[in-house]
Amino acid sequence: MGQSGASRDLSPYGLLPYRGEDVERRSHLGHMRESRRFAHDDGGRTYRFNSLGYRGDEPDPSASHRVYVFGESHAFGYFVELEESWPSRFVDRWCTHHGRDRGGVEVLNFADPGASNASIARLVVSQCTLRPPDLVLVHFGDIRRSEVLLAGRPYRVGPWLLDDANVASIDEAPDSSRASLRELVERGKGFFRYCLGSRESWLAPVPDATCLLETLRSILLVQSFCRAEGIRLVATIDRMEDLRAMAPQNDPILAPLVSAVDDATLCNFGIWSMPVGVDPNTVGDRSAFDDVAVGHAGPKRHALFARAMFTFYRDGPSPPPDLPTTPTATTSVRAFYRAMPFNDYESVEAAAATVEPGLVAAQYPDLDRLLRSGTVRRVVDCGCGTGWLSNALALDYDVEVMGLDRAPRAVALARAVASRMGLDARVRFEEQDVLEVDLGERFDLLVSLGVLHHTPQPRRAFEHVATWAPRLYLGLYHRPGREPFLEHFRGLVQRVGEAAARAELKRFDVGVDARHFESWFRDQVLHPRETSHTLREVAGWLDAAGFELVSTSINRFRPIRRREALFRTEQKFAARARRALRRRRFVPGFFTLLARRAQRSRTSERR
Repeated sequence: MGQSGASRDLSPYGLLPYRGEDVERRSHLGHMRESRRFAHDDGGRTYRFNSLGYRGDEPDPSASHRVYVFGESHAFGYFVELEESWPSRFVDRWCTHHGRDRGGVEVLNFADPGASNASIARLVVSQCTLRPPDLVLVHFGDIRRSEVLLAGRPYRVGPWLLDDANVASIDEAPDSSRASLRELVERGKGFFRYCLGSRESWLAPVPDATCLLETLRSILLVQSFCRAEGIRLVATIDRMEDLRAMAPQNDPILAPLVSAVDDATLCNFGIWSMPVGVDPNTVGDRSAFDDVAVGHAGPKRHALFARAMFTFYRDGPSPPPDLPTTPTATTSVRAFYRAMPFNDYESVEAAAATVEPGLVAAQYPDLDRLLRSGTVRRVVDCGCGTGWLSNALALDYDVEVMGLDRAPRAVALARAVASRMGLDARVRFEEQDVLEVDLGERFDLLVSLGVLHHTPQPRRAFEHVATWAPRLYLGLYHRPGREPFLEHFRGLVQRVGEAAARAELKRFDVGVDARHFESWFRDQVLHPRETSHTLREVAGWLDAAGFELVSTSINRFRPIRRREALFRTEQKFAARARRALRRRRFVPGFFTLLARRAQRSRTSERR
């Protein structure tokens, strides 16, 4: 994938290690450690840090589910044992509710005491992009927390600047930035004294629109990112009442931002204020409301808050998705395909019977023309599944084929079909994750049909595999043509259940045998992660990567004269998809394209 500046510092787990202000945590990166004392806590608690510098256990790449925690001291579990913190208690309830083994769930706590809301949002985006979780828990902090970047490191600024003891970290800063940081601190002191009036009154609400604006940006960024990535988000913020009270309804800047905050993902209460229905008269231990540990919530209040947060998750409104959500929305893609790969069959014989001469030419005429031109000798099929296309290419054309897929059963079936058809010398299959392996540019053609739209970041996945060959043949879900299908079938699942949707798809005459049909139903209707795209969008990917569009199914593989005409044509596919549904024709909404690496013109070379 494309390398960002931060990616050079990735851990072996593909995540960013701790980069906060705690010097001790930064100095122990690379190995796990325990501390009987952390910061101002001398209460004998054990703080366990993993090799990434975050509180908790070591990451578990084999985990069936992942939950990421972000926030400040209350999400970190300041002054309480990790198991007593509200995120840990929330995950306990989450696992029980969904019938999951708690030991098989990876819980990574990226929270950092004193974190600004901007840093929380930044970490959510970076870590979830690198290694997406199933669920994100976020505890935003006080709206007055902010930060600045000096010499490549963020420094917190906020009301604590009024306390000289809390700015001792200036002496740890690089010499080049120390003077600037001291000047910043002095300016910060002046600003907050002006706003607050005195050191003692800093807990009072601050009518400062600048801080509120930055907090709203952070909240909306996290909210939009998680929705776009299909990640379930449960978030809260300290002093929610301040957030809304500080934005007058007629404020032309702040009011629209406050109204854009999604109440389905951001709880309307914080750890210091329980929601309606959770009050001292309805809980067994009223002392939970008075449970405070050195200015932070104690274990009883954490337990009460975890209960309230989970109730919000379980009973509150679901976050509005772009399309109806699936019943398996919290299942990882890896686990989904391990249970049953796409295009599975009841027997090797049934699978081999579908690999017939001429089928590639019938379905993908532009690919057939390319392969018969004699310019392609080696092909890699990324996400080959059970190997239908890889084996068909080896059967019909004088090419060597490598098929890659990470589902063990899919690879085993693909190999068995190749062996039965006598294609072993022409095609080989490897159990590999295409997003993790780096093959280099060793092939004449890369084929990837129905794979990129199931990855966490389809464009980044494209950028990764596009380096392997000078020609690409790609197939992705087509947004105009896909949405009517999903609306119909996932709507059925939500309204009347999975069995009714399964029976409806059977009427579309899908599948060779019972197992083959079930694999198609799961893939088309119940898949936990998918995106859909337009030709215009993917053409932008090609342009940025130095490829040019050669042909596409959008215009039935005819010559391309004007791309804009293609982009207008593809918008008509929504109406076609709806007509197909009415006639019970199986049209899942899919398009293909052939692209080749563009030749640099002499003009561009001179430039």
